[in-house]
Amino acid sequence: MSSREAFEKLVADRLFVLTRDERGVYTSFATHLSWEMWKAATKRAEEICQNEMDEQHGSSNAWYAARSCRDAIREGNNDSC
Repeated sequence: MSSREAFEKLVADRLFVLTRDERGVYTSFATHLSWEMWKAATKRAEEICQNEMDEQHGSSNAWYAARSCRDAIREGNNDSC
């Protein structure tokens, strides 16, 4: 499943308008904004996981690397704004 497919599956249950124009841009501003946030979050998660993989380079413990990646992504989620 592509990232866009995962996004659309998630937001379809939340009554988001998934119509796109000829350029592939969502016609609903709320959907478009949510898609842009999804892409930014996905990119950040990728960066965090890459950093974790770089730190675990040579380690054969995939479970530990995945757990570290998960924890690093969640770090700061509960900080108040």
